[in-house]
Amino acid sequence: MGLHRRVDHDWDGFNLQVALSACQPRTATHRCPSFPRIEIEVRKRLFWAIYCMSVKACCTFGRPPMIRLIDVDVPEPVAVDDAYITAEAIGIHPADKPSIQAGFVGSIRLHMLLERV
Repeated sequence: MGLHRRVDHDWDGFNLQVALSACQPRTATHRCPSFPRIEIEVRKRLFWAIYCMSVKACCTFGRPPMIRLIDVDVPEPVAVDDAYITAEAIGIHPADKPSIQAGFVGSIRLHMLLERV
């Protein structure tokens, strides 16, 4: 039983490394300054989704966190929906329309608090 849990945890770590290597938002902007803005935002969203899933798994299964907020240097995604982001720039979300991404950013902040519990 103990070996099975350790192997599962090893696979979780491997899956996390593969997912994180796919989203690397910082390296994308440093290597290629002309990287499309929409691609950078998608990578930031992917990273923070992985972070939220990691926090949930840690709280659910009582495991130590795989990603600690103190080690994170990825900025939060902007609270602007995809329709207002182009390859060149991030537009301004209309004030009269609710942003779906604002809810996601709020969820990220709640998971940041949950990590501290």
